[in-house]
Amino acid sequence: MVRLFCLLAYMACAAALPGYAQQAPKSADEPAVIFIFRRTGFQRSQFDIHINGQLVAKDFPGRAYFAIKTPPGELLLRTTGRPKYYMEEKTFRLRAEAGKTYYLEAVLDYDFLSGALYLVQRTQEDFRQRLKSLQLYKYAKTELD
Repeated sequence: MVRLFCLLAYMACAAALPGYAQQAPKSADEPAVIFIFRRTGFQRSQFDIHINGQLVAKDFPGRAYFAIKTPPGELLLRTTGRPKYYMEEKTFRLRAEAGKTYYLEAVLDYDFLSGALYLVQRTQEDFRQRLKSLQLYKYAKTELD
């Protein structure tokens, strides 16, 4: 009887913990979520971020982040900057799965003659550590059309 009670208690605890409980399969219609963040950098340049040809963040500043829901599938992210004669356009491809969350850091790289904003995939822990020094960029889109 004691063994049965212990077994039932263990199963109840395991079901309450997200790592042990079986999760319902993700629907193909469920969006993926992308967090894009940028630490400080050369502030005189202005950067825009596009996903699949749609402008999602215009003049994305340093020390900021935003989240956007996207449909699952192949995504093409593109960064552009101004002044155009100095900033290079960069692309990043991401295969977004339904219900998953992705974290991308916008990393500014510049030298004497050119500059670019690269997107680099990071972990959730990286994002959490940097979040305290970032502000929500409220002018970005929150969903991809």
